[in-house]
Amino acid sequence: MDTIDKFIMLIEETKNKAFSAKTERELQKSIVEHAKKLGYRAIYEDILRITLPYHQPLMDIVVEIGDYLHAAELKVMNIKNFKPFEGLDQVLAYSLNGVDYSWLIHYVTFPLNTSSIRSTDFIRFARYLKSTSIFHTPVENVLRTLRIKQIGYMLIGAVGVRCIFKPIEPIEYDQNIKMRQEIKRILYLAQ
Repeated sequence: MDTIDKFIMLIEETKNKAFSAKTERELQKSIVEHAKKLGYRAIYEDILRITLPYHQPLMDIVVEIGDYLHAAELKVMNIKNFKPFEGLDQVLAYSLNGVDYSWLIHYVTFPLNTSSIRSTDFIRFARYLKSTSIFHTPVENVLRTLRIKQIGYMLIGAVGVRCIFKPIEPIEYDQNIKMRQEIKRILYLAQ
């Protein structure tokens, strides 16, 4: 199994934590803990905030699988506030940070009180999910149109992964080798 499939499996195995986590930070920590149990090196945003305080944007999680660095932006939204492009700008910026693959991961939840969901919200989102099985999501369309091969996208609902757009090739990180070395050093020290 290659590094991309291992990262996807890590996210799939921790998807239920997204729906039980109270905060995005709690989700970050649970993914990192699970990654470490699998033998990967991993850190989350708070570690980067302390060790690289002037660096922006801060990656939500960084996981080293093999010799490859995966940086992910995690967005947890419900159908009332779902924004298909939220986080895409950050993931594009991650590509300049010396990582091999950048990921945008949208977790879409339903409010606990389903009576609070307006029927138009539900219908709009149901159409969106239906379109992802036949066509491409708006994020995928942007990545395909701009021929961005190093960014992956996952759309995860309460019933599981709805969409996976795999990156095709690693980012050429020659432009920021110092940042890559610093991230690898932090990953090593965080173990």
